[in-house]
Amino acid sequence: MDLIEKSGSIAVFLMPSWVKSWLGSPGKYHKPLILAAWNGNELAGIFPMAVKTIGSFPFSIKKIEFAGRDEGDYLDFILDPGFRDICIETFLSFLRKNKTDWDVCDLNDFSQESRNYDLV
Repeated sequence: MDLIEKSGSIAVFLMPSWVKSWLGSPGKYHKPLILAAWNGNELAGIFPMAVKTIGSFPFSIKKIEFAGRDEGDYLDFILDPGFRDICIETFLSFLRKNKTDWDVCDLNDFSQESRNYDLV
């Protein structure tokens, strides 16, 4: 069983081919920020994110958002249920440690039905 199936977040907008296509067209103004969490040699989580710079220097902001935002719906993290808590804590820790690299984290289109929603 692959990670997307394990995660319970089966949506076309989370498939690698769709994210790649989005980054090449509507998302071309975004910088990919695809984070992966590993448990040894096993992939435990994927955070399909992107960074969009809005405005121009010196009045610009960098916004982290889901890859596919505004084009896809019900976007989510792809997490092995056995490692969901630690993956999300690691993701939030990454954001805290790199807070000078971004100004806003916008999780618009994050479904309230997601198993991950309440943890975040």
